[in-house]
Amino acid sequence: MKKFFNFKHFTSKTSNIVIGISSLTLVSGLAISIPLGIYSYNRSYYQKLNEEIQTLSLEQEQNPFKNGLAGLFDNLTVKDNFKNLTAFTALNLAKSKIYNFDLLSLIDLDKLYQNEFQISYDLINAQVSGNSIKNIVLFLKSKNDNQIFSKAVDIKNFAEENKVADDFSKFEIDEKKSSINIDSKNLISFAEFKTKIQASFSAAQATESQKFIAFEKALLELKGSYNFINNLGNPSFIRNGLALEPTIVDNNLSFFSENGKNYLNFDLIDGDKKTPIQLEIKGIATNQEIETEIKSWLNDELIPEIKLKPQVQQNLVSKNLSLGSYLYSTQDNKENSSLPKNFSELFNYTSNEFSVNTNKLKNYIVNIDVILKDLSEISEQDRLNLIKDGKVRLNLSGSLTKRDHQKFIKVLDFKLDTDIKPDLNEFSRIFARNLPQTKLQDFSLPKASNTPALSSDRLVQIFNEIKELSSKQIDTRNPDEKLVSQLYLLDFGKNPTKDSLEKYKKELIEIAESSKSQAIQVQTFSDSEEQKSGNESLTLGKSIWKALNLQHNFISLDVKPEINFEKQSDNFVIEFSLISTKNNQKLASSKIQINNVLSSQQSAFDVASKFYPTFFLDGKASFSQTSAKELKKIQDLSDNDINFQNSNSIENKLTHNGFEIKKAFKFIDNSPKTENTSSSTETPKTNRAPFSRVNSGVVYFAFRPKNINDYKKHYLLSDSNGSGLFIQKVARSKYVEKSKPVKAKIENKEVQIIPNSSIDIKQVDAKIDEYVIGFDFKQVENFQSSNTYLRKNQDSLHLEIDTFLTSLKEKQAVVLGPNSWNIKNRFFSADINENPIGFPPNSEYRPSIEIANRVDEIRLFLQELRNSSPFVGQKINPIIEQDQDILLEIIKTPWSFEITAYSSSNNQLNSPSSVSLNAKTIYNTNHLTGVWTPFPNFFNLDWAQIGPNPEKMPADTSSNGTVSTQNQKSNASIILKGLAVYNNSQLTSPLGKPAREEIKRSFINAYLR
Repeated sequence: MKKFFNFKHFTSKTSNIVIGISSLTLVSGLAISIPLGIYSYNRSYYQKLNEEIQTLSLEQEQNPFKNGLAGLFDNLTVKDNFKNLTAFTALNLAKSKIYNFDLLSLIDLDKLYQNEFQISYDLINAQVSGNSIKNIVLFLKSKNDNQIFSKAVDIKNFAEENKVADDFSKFEIDEKKSSINIDSKNLISFAEFKTKIQASFSAAQATESQKFIAFEKALLELKGSYNFINNLGNPSFIRNGLALEPTIVDNNLSFFSENGKNYLNFDLIDGDKKTPIQLEIKGIATNQEIETEIKSWLNDELIPEIKLKPQVQQNLVSKNLSLGSYLYSTQDNKENSSLPKNFSELFNYTSNEFSVNTNKLKNYIVNIDVILKDLSEISEQDRLNLIKDGKVRLNLSGSLTKRDHQKFIKVLDFKLDTDIKPDLNEFSRIFARNLPQTKLQDFSLPKASNTPALSSDRLVQIFNEIKELSSKQIDTRNPDEKLVSQLYLLDFGKNPTKDSLEKYKKELIEIAESSKSQAIQVQTFSDSEEQKSGNESLTLGKSIWKALNLQHNFISLDVKPEINFEKQSDNFVIEFSLISTKNNQKLASSKIQINNVLSSQQSAFDVASKFYPTFFLDGKASFSQTSAKELKKIQDLSDNDINFQNSNSIENKLTHNGFEIKKAFKFIDNSPKTENTSSSTETPKTNRAPFSRVNSGVVYFAFRPKNINDYKKHYLLSDSNGSGLFIQKVARSKYVEKSKPVKAKIENKEVQIIPNSSIDIKQVDAKIDEYVIGFDFKQVENFQSSNTYLRKNQDSLHLEIDTFLTSLKEKQAVVLGPNSWNIKNRFFSADINENPIGFPPNSEYRPSIEIANRVDEIRLFLQELRNSSPFVGQKINPIIEQDQDILLEIIKTPWSFEITAYSSSNNQLNSPSSVSLNAKTIYNTNHLTGVWTPFPNFFNLDWAQIGPNPEKMPADTSSNGTVSTQNQKSNASIILKGLAVYNNSQLTSPLGKPAREEIKRSFINAYLR
């Protein structure tokens, strides 16, 4: 389908068209045959057009094919000045892209144009019948209701084939009127056109021996066509036997430019005769058009980004100067001599290369240098106007380059001036004098003693209440106590007492009084140099109060206050704005930023704090460091304010994932110590357990292990002696018979022993090379059970405690094994055996797990892999693995140690919580009788030290207090993400399960990513 046309061609000419053609010879002489793809092109074009219309109607009253215009289409005849053109020639020229002949120029459609119809046609079914072209489908698009109407029509009265005049064998061309036309939706420069058509022409010559055919192929690639006009102003076409070849100079096409126009040189070849012809290239953009588009882009995209540096802006505000008056004033003011006068020192603009994509310029690169226009090049009148309008004149110079695949085409160089207004308006200047308008004012939330930390969700509640309370006129002489309380909470991290509330309220009233004068000054737009900045150092709550007062002081000046706040990473930003009530334009704004806010979405604190933890550490919010030389401060976020020794290890560091620990940090016990001053010879009482010991409670520990593949122990939690819970990679597991469990039954008053298989033979000695969670515990040495016997009148066996020694030995138990373990209803437990000789690379030195029946030690281990939503063929990755986020839920009682692990390694499943590894160690409980005694195993869970390489105190306390550190040269670390400890036995019971579930899910959602 041809394009729509709103104009008419060749309607005023009455002379004959001069055309060198016969019906058949023209077709054979055309450089390009009739394009076979034109039907697909027209169909797709029409379909795209058709998608935009509202209705397709053939029966409505406004249908031009049905109403009063209908008669127009019944007898469409060729205009007089085209009657010597045959139908066959006209149809083939219309189908030729190289001539792109418009059939609408042959007929009179003035009435349609007068009714503002857009007209197009389709030639897919058109055919020649004698001196007519039949089945041309016309499409008429109405302007008002955007409807399209269509009808097949005929164009009649073409010349008969045998009656074409002899003089039409001639070819005439008027070079001034003829041209090469480029149809491009986007601007294409002369430089770009030259490069592209030269490349296409060179490529076409590789397959085409004739230069005129090669050029026409290149021209079609750029959607170009010939527009030959003869001396009478009518179309002209090249006859058979003629060739129009491009002129070649040094193997390149020959171009030249003159008077702002661009030309391409040709040679018209007629046998041995060669006539030079110059054709203007139309449809490409002039430099002026491109510069206009660049200037529009600069004004929209670049100029708004050129802003004064904050310190320069603040300096101008403090001196009550505009940049224009400073730069262009003829008065010599020594006080202003400290201000710079070059562009780079005044403005924050640094970039000089940009990618440009506009409606007309696609995929261009512009390099721009910006300087201040030299004062000597500015007229006196312009200088005065710039000062009056508060503007500054910039000089921009640059170059435009086209990126075309891997090539860069230099388009043009340009230079232009533009005026900008960089200064703050009067409202912004008042804000800048009293609030940090030109930069963010940073605050940190205080953590009050015996008060939980303020989280991001709590901050949102506070801000929403402040916004609601300040939405109406503020009473500066008697502020609302609810508003005062919220501001106090932001300043001190806790709610005020009655006395502290009254004192704080008076301080706010004083701040409000000092802000009133600023409103008076802006009403008169005073330029008094006595204005002094009221931007003295204020706390967070007071800064918000001052901003609220300034906003409300300007309400009478056709402005309205607006407060917005948003969460940005670990920070909160509050913006106070003045908005024009006339056009909603932002007249002034000031931002306050609160740093290191405890994120409710990325932390489990909000949920964990509901159940009163002994302490809570978040891997980000609990750790801070103001400078590289300072210690890393550690803060408990709970209301207990448990103290930890600030980390002075250079290896420990803050990361975006949490706090990375290579050297354990320690709990500081500030509880008062008592000395035994009694002279009594009574046996002293047993020492009280340390505060950090969890005798009965719950622990939630989220962490990520790193570099723990060296088969050594890497501690998570440990006591003051450096013993406790650790993670370790082990090489093998081995079964050892410690004591044989037996079953018995009574028959005829005789005891019959039934053999009991203890373990699957496949697990007797296996290579596992996996990670386990281990635990250091102490056991009464040489503890022995009595002989197994049958209790009288019962069919079960049980054990009795016989004799044992008081000395203790240290052992390491597996409290959580690898995924492959499924140990249920078996009397097994696993110990870790370290080889004291050495470590890798010799594999025999690697630690192994010894699985054994330990009923004689009164210790039982159970483990299972749980999957709440299994799927067929579902692959479950190891739960305990380095570089994965892991959550351990530990339930500790005096007789059991239960641990459940969740991991991000299975995040590909429905939920990280759907797969878990659960293990339970039961100790000091006779598995037959259920009787508990405090012997012989001592599982003491302690958090006196947190992280790898804890300090280990020597057994001899007289050794000058020296300490040793485990694995000092190890590169292993853990990234602490979250840790909550509850010394609360109620949480270990079945009644505490709902609370545990809630805490567990909050840890999974926050820390397993």
